[in-house]
Amino acid sequence: LDMSGLLPYVAAQSGADEAFPPGGRYYMKTHFLDELTDTGIDTLLEWYARRPTPETLVAIRTLGGAVARVGDDESAFAHRSARFNLSIDATWVDPTMDAVAIGWARSTWEEMRPFSNGGVYLNFSGLDDEAEHLRGAVHGPNELRLAEIRHEYDPHGVFAAAARRPCLPGDGETAWHDAGPAAGGGRAAAAPGHRPVRAAVRGGGRDARGRRHAA
Repeated sequence: LDMSGLLPYVAAQSGADEAFPPGGRYYMKTHFLDELTDTGIDTLLEWYARRPTPETLVAIRTLGGAVARVGDDESAFAHRSARFNLSIDATWVDPTMDAVAIGWARSTWEEMRPFSNGGVYLNFSGLDDEAEHLRGAVHGPNELRLAEIRHEYDPHGVFAAAARRPCLPGDGETAWHDAGPAAGGGRAAAAPGHRPVRAAVRGGGRDARGRRHAA
């Protein structure tokens, strides 16, 4: 089925709304992969069978093509040579399931780690300490260059609340705050009426109502 073609931006943003309805809770982790081996596929199927809810899904996005024709150092995005992006998307509604759902996503991610190339997609890099430890995996060889650019153009962290970004040593700045309406992809997004999970805000992902944000 060929679904390629031109779409209005809003249509592209809302294409997955049915899978992430308002009021849901979402936690997402990803890997970049250079190949899909038989062992890797078997491992993924084994953990998918253990998913905490029927709504929880795993997505494999095919990359390459025009994306790969741009060098890793020619833009901010450092994982253009990867063949696949694996997205582990835990979806649930009951707040009492937070630990189970997030635990499943983290365990699946760990089990798939040996099959990855070490790269992680920015929007779905995890909560607080997870994201901090994976900074190098998110930005790859561009980490220092991006830190230098941010330090030059935004030395006071004006945009810190809008995106998690690399920090130069000694910056002494953080971008953590209690997740509000913009909390989403890669983190547990609180449904309306629930106390939000402390999270890192990044550009992109989905908000607490399941709507996509542009990265």
